[in-house]
Amino acid sequence: VTPRARRSTPPATPSNAAMSNLRGRRSHVERRLDEYVGSAGGVKDKACALQVVRLFKETRSLIDGRTADGVQTELAVYSTRDLSLIMNVVKETKSSRLQQEFVRYNILGTLLPILYNLTSDYDKGTPVLRKALKLMGSLPVKAEQAQGVRSAMGSLSDAIHTLSARHRDPQVQSLAAALIT
Repeated sequence: VTPRARRSTPPATPSNAAMSNLRGRRSHVERRLDEYVGSAGGVKDKACALQVVRLFKETRSLIDGRTADGVQTELAVYSTRDLSLIMNVVKETKSSRLQQEFVRYNILGTLLPILYNLTSDYDKGTPVLRKALKLMGSLPVKAEQAQGVRSAMGSLSDAIHTLSARHRDPQVQSLAAALIT
């Protein structure tokens, strides 16, 4: 009698949210997003859109190693995963009115430092850069709005041109190039 071959089925992989719940630890960003996100995965209303942009700015500044006041911190409290979660919520918001609110609340200005700061860290930064560029492509942005976004580091259009020409990742290059045209 030969042993029967067992069919191995891959174990089901729970979603990120389920994994987070299984571990019993949810980030501050996840808990705050629960307040603002509706059943479809996007923000509930205009007030929630503003809160998500504020949370995004707060999270981004801590990723950069600074508090919202510009004070250097010893340890970044948030992860690029938290940035990714926030970008998912913005991207999942299908209402054109709420997408316009995100633009009005200067989400492009929040994305600009991400484009500059995470470019050098290839392993950690590339997935976030891809997501940021996809998000920018999904928002209703007019050319003059994008050209007006500037910081001390440079302009949004300069950052996009640099990524399309010089980034090592071909997907980042093509996403950035698609925003230029």
